[in-house]
Amino acid sequence: MFRAFANSPVYKTLLRPLSSNSMLALCVTTGCMSAFVYWSYARSSLATLRQTQEGCQGIAENAFVQSRKLLKSLEEDWAQDMKSRDDSVRRLELQNVEQTRSIARLDAAMKLCIAPGPQVPE
Repeated sequence: MFRAFANSPVYKTLLRPLSSNSMLALCVTTGCMSAFVYWSYARSSLATLRQTQEGCQGIAENAFVQSRKLLKSLEEDWAQDMKSRDDSVRRLELQNVEQTRSIARLDAAMKLCIAPGPQVPE
């Protein structure tokens, strides 16, 4: 079995030069280790990025839902404030009318009190 492997092109082109030249074997081993470290780092980074993306997406969805709730609440509060303002304006207008009538009555009463009475002959 080893003889079949020893005659294979992979053994002749890759493994035989590595076994005969230790410096080349060291360089290839270092390259393979570096490639493995790079691959594991890239895989870890990708997993971290996916996890971060999912977390950010959850935060963004939550913020969107909260902002929609706030806008809906703002619309309701705005309508309620407008109704309250309109009610206050109506109440002030009624008070103004009542005060105007009251002033007119007071003015008439004062004119009646100040008006000269009939002249008494002497």
